[in-house]
Amino acid sequence: YQYESIDYFIQMWIQFGKPLDNELLSYFHYIYLTNNNPMNDKLERFTTKQGKIFQSGYFESIQCEIITFYCDSIRKGNINTDIKHKLDELIIKETNTKVRYWYHKTMLKLYVFFQDLKSIQEHLHLMVNDTGIKVDSNIYNVIANYFVNRGDLKNLIIFYDNLLHDRTINLGSDIFYLILR
Repeated sequence: YQYESIDYFIQMWIQFGKPLDNELLSYFHYIYLTNNNPMNDKLERFTTKQGKIFQSGYFESIQCEIITFYCDSIRKGNINTDIKHKLDELIIKETNTKVRYWYHKTMLKLYVFFQDLKSIQEHLHLMVNDTGIKVDSNIYNVIANYFVNRGDLKNLIIFYDNLLHDRTINLGSDIFYLILR
C-alpha cells in the first residue's frame, strides 16, 4: 500500500470532501489498524472525536465494529467468540443487504486467515441461508484462497469442479484472479 497517499487522501477528504460510505471508511480504518504499517501513529487522528468521520456516524456503525473485530482477531491470533456472537446477532437485524454481504465476506476472510475450514463451511451455510444475499464468485474466490494459502491444489480443483458441476459459477475470468494474485 502507499500509506502516505492514502493518509493524504483521507486528510484532504476530512477538510474538503463529501461524505464517504461506511464501507470505504472501514477500509481506511483497516489500513490504520493493520499491524506493522507506518500509519499506526495516525490512527489517533483518524479516530478523533471531531470532524467529518466522527460526524458521519461511522464509529457507531456495524462496519466499524466488524473491522475492529477483524483486526483485533488477527492481532491477537484468535477469534473472540463473544464478540462474534454479538456481531452475528446485529447482522441478523441489519436490513441493508450490502452490509450483510460485506460482513459475511469479511468473516470468511478471517476464517481463511486462520485456516479454519470448519468455520468457513459453517459461515458459508449461514450466508446461503441469509435471504437477500447472493453467494457469488467473489465469495468463492475468498474461500478458494483457503486452498491456495495451504498449497492444496488438489482440493482447490475439487472445490471448483464441484461448483462447475453444480452450475453454481461460471469461472470465466475468475480463475485468472487466483492465478495472477
